[in-house]
Amino acid sequence: VDTHWGSYSVIDDDDDKPLEELQSQISMDEFYFFPNPRYYLSSHCPEHPNWQLIENPVHLETFEAHVKCTSAFFALQLYLLSHHNGLVHTTNGKVDIYIGLPPQ
Repeated sequence: VDTHWGSYSVIDDDDDKPLEELQSQISMDEFYFFPNPRYYLSSHCPEHPNWQLIENPVHLETFEAHVKCTSAFFALQLYLLSHHNGLVHTTNGKVDIYIGLPPQ
């Protein structure tokens, strides 16, 4: 459970603003209240591996390299078909990234 992320969000998209000047809003995001542990690992990595609540905990290096998916990604039931790492190498500046959709 992450009550802070589940009830608060920054709505300002200016990366150059100091933290105290960013605009925020209080809003509920149910994803952060008892989420699927595998989904939660997209944004949070507990210090102690037992708190990952999965059979085969991931190493911090794996967590840091993985694509960071938002709660909306999981709410829409999307899933990664390619490029599970956040750093994507291209060929001549182009790359195809595949995301799965749930069946209609």
